[in-house]
Amino acid sequence: MKKARIGFAVVSLVFMLLLTSCSLLNAAADKADILNLFHDNRDTIVSAVKDGNFDSVERIPGIHSVYQSDNYIDFSCGGAGLGSATNYRGFFYSESDDLTVWNGGVCRADELEAYGNGYQYRQPDGDNEYYVEQIEDHFFYYEAHF
Repeated sequence: MKKARIGFAVVSLVFMLLLTSCSLLNAAADKADILNLFHDNRDTIVSAVKDGNFDSVERIPGIHSVYQSDNYIDFSCGGAGLGSATNYRGFFYSESDDLTVWNGGVCRADELEAYGNGYQYRQPDGDNEYYVEQIEDHFFYYEAHF
């Protein structure tokens, strides 16, 4: 009986470690990879946005998921981390060219500061960060760290 409980505990622990490691290994591609992915598949992506059918886009290696909201479309290219060390990368489409629309509005537009080729938000009393850069009309690269 004691051996069975120890065996069950070991199997449970291994299973939990495998699940955790798989989620941590869903590493987000870097910025250059995502920009190349967009440019290499631009026609397919633009066509999908116009048609509202994302089946072909969801099959593009490097795009993990597509999420449609009322005012933007998120093309997630992955995320990694645990707890407050989590980050996400991808690109989004905004018909209104709203830099802050991703994820329900990470920040207000007046909280963005020019940074590199885009804009950055840093939470004043926390560790949240958001970077956004226009790729072309209506399309934006993003990084978010929570």
